[in-house]
Amino acid sequence: MDHLLDHHPRDEMTRELAHHVMQAHIGCPITVCAVKLQAKTFLVHTKRLVPQSTPRMRFGF
Repeated sequence: MDHLLDHHPRDEMTRELAHHVMQAHIGCPITVCAVKLQAKTFLVHTKRLVPQSTPRMRFGF
């Protein structure tokens, strides 16, 4: 399970792995976490995730 905490992109992404990555990296911004960006892109491309039309702002509370 430690491999899910690594922030580097994977050679291959699956639907199951993408969902696990999104959960394990919930606090990571996609601008700095390559694997979360890869997982989100995969899920959007496979129509498993529909992004919000406007970005959500986080203020840390």
